Amino acid sequence: MEKNQKFIWLDKAQYPEYQRDKYCVAEFKKKITSADPVEIEICAHSRYLLYVNGEYVGRGPASVGGDFLDPQIEVPYYDTYQTEYKGELEITVLVTSVPTVLTEYNFGVSGLWLNVKSKDKPLCQTDESWDVRLLPERHDCLYSDYTEKEQEVGKATFIDKCFNLEKSPLPSLTEEKISPIDFDKIVVEGEKSAKVCMYFDKIYSAYPHVSVKCDGKCTVKMTSSENGVGGRIEETFVTDKSVHHFSPRMRSIGQIELEITNEGSSPVVVEDVHIDYVHYPVYEEGKFTCSDKLLNKIYDLCI
Repeated sequence: MEKNQKFIWLDKAQYPEYQRDKYCVAEFKKKITSADPVEIEICAHSRYLLYVNGEYVGRGPASVGGDFLDPQIEVPYYDTYQTEYKGELEITVLVTSVPTVLTEYNFGVSGLWLNVKSKDKPLCQTDESWDVRLLPERHDCLYSDYTEKEQEVGKATFIDKCFNLEKSPLPSLTEEKISPIDFDKIVVEGEKSAKVCMYFDKIYSAYPHVSVKCDGKCTVKMTSSENGVGGRIEETFVTDKSVHHFSPRMRSIGQIELEITNEGSSPVVVEDVHIDYVHYPVYEEGKFTCSDKLLNKIYDLCI
């Protein structure tokens, strides 16, 4: 990898408060054209979600250290995605400015670096021609307000610091969509509240999703946990329109409790709840079975 790669971020003059330590999510966009399928190399401080033509591609970067990063990571690592996308393409990246869990890291700055190639020929790299806007609804990794007014789109700027990037020694994470057991849509009538608890078949390392349909203001409090006690994390979002809310924070999930407060006169409908179960790719899987059903469950959970 060429040395001294430049990252882009929100304009310092327009967003001085989001340059270093304050949480936010920035949305970057760029339109390109390619006659052949593209390969995308990407790195971000601290986290990214990558989309092409509105379709989800992947998230990262994967941490190559343990929970407490010992030894410390000394260089940023980039991920590589071999895709089948070609023709007119719109690349979208959501970048979280600061770490939110112990397995995330940055180097004292926020930013995005992305390189697009086709047949090993460079097509596009992040520069100051990229569009960017702040997502105002993302107040915090555990609180979102979709009633906020949308921010205007501006142009990205280079950050002051450059980095020598290295290709990630780990493959991109695998993701699986998992739904709760026997889920059915939840309807909350006008000016009413409801509490519902949904269970999964085991505990997953995952990101939760909640899809809400409404035309009046409502508040959804989502509490995930392993078993109702362990690993409890509370997250809240407010909306006055239909949204698909996804959490930026990974957690251990065996169940999800929803508390929905409908402040409007029309019903609020929770149309979908699911989790993105994330893990490193598994290419081989051992087998084990015995007469003890509990041991069989333990083995299944561990793998």
